[in-house]
Amino acid sequence: MRPVIRNLLIFVIILGVIGGLIGLYMYNKKNPDLSKVKADYALQVSELVNEFNQDETSASAKYIDKVVEVTGPVASIETISDSTMNITLANVDQMSGVICTFHGIAQPSSNDIKEGEIITVRGVCSGMLMDVLLNDCVIAK
Repeated sequence: MRPVIRNLLIFVIILGVIGGLIGLYMYNKKNPDLSKVKADYALQVSELVNEFNQDETSASAKYIDKVVEVTGPVASIETISDSTMNITLANVDQMSGVICTFHGIAQPSSNDIKEGEIITVRGVCSGMLMDVLLNDCVIAK
C-alpha cells in the first residue's frame, strides 16, 4: 500500500475514534443540578417576557445560557414522558409566558403543583419562540 493512502487511512481512523469518544461523552452527559446554583437573574414572569417582547436581540444576549429564576402563576402542567415535564408560567394579561422544562429526578410531582399557584422556578434560558424557554429546571425554594 502506498504511504499516502496508508497515512490517510490512519488519519480517518483516528478522526473516527475521536468523533466516537465525543459522541459517547455527549450521550452520557448529565443535566446540571440547578438546585444549589445561584441564579444570574431573578424576576417575575411578566418582566422576563416584556424584555423579550420589547427587544429580543438584547434580551437574548443578556439571558441565553444564563441561570434565570422566574416567579409567576402556573398556567398549565404537561407531562411529556416519564422523565420530562413542562410547566408554563404566564400572566393573564399576556399572550406569552415561560415554559419550564423539568427532566428526571428534578421533575416535581404534578400533585404538588396546581394551576393558578404562584411558584418560583430556576432554569437555563434558551431563548424565545412564542414563549421564553427555560431548560433543566428545578423548583426554587
